[in-house]
Amino acid sequence: MRPVLWGLLGFVVCLPLAFVLLIVTAAKYPAMDTFTLKLPAGIQTTVADLILQKAGYGKDSAKGIDRAIKFDPENPDAWTRRCRGNLDGTTSDQATCRKAIALQPTAWNFNGLGAAQDDDGDTKDDLLSDREYLAVGYDRTNQPAKATAMCTKAHTGWKTCHCELTETSVKCSGVPIASTSKK
Repeated sequence: MRPVLWGLLGFVVCLPLAFVLLIVTAAKYPAMDTFTLKLPAGIQTTVADLILQKAGYGKDSAKGIDRAIKFDPENPDAWTRRCRGNLDGTTSDQATCRKAIALQPTAWNFNGLGAAQDDDGDTKDDLLSDREYLAVGYDRTNQPAKATAMCTKAHTGWKTCHCELTETSVKCSGVPIASTSKK
């Protein structure tokens, strides 16, 4: 009976250890990526977090951030790093920063969006877009008064205003203050 108990104890101790070794090995070696993508989403998220811990910041971290996004496409830290990282020597693109804002509406991400928009030249449209995204950020952080104020600041001719995040941009809806007819 004792050998069976020792065997059971060895199994109980070694199984979690093998699981941890699998996760650490998957995070360390990109050759395991095809296998790791077949694992459950929770394990992929854990692997993505481990990859980001080792990836660091700056231009040398691009491969690690891309791997983390491959395993966890909704990882806010990875998208923030992608937005602010200036990974390829050019400015960040707006779509990446908008994705970062959708996942984690922080001042750092909004600043990254502003930096990405500085090079576009469409300042008036960019300001409108920034205000709309800021209204969504305030709304998501349970600050409805600030969200409404920012939305009406973006759309000055509207009596009421509400902005929501869509898949690719922000959609604002409202009621104009006064409708004028042309004669």
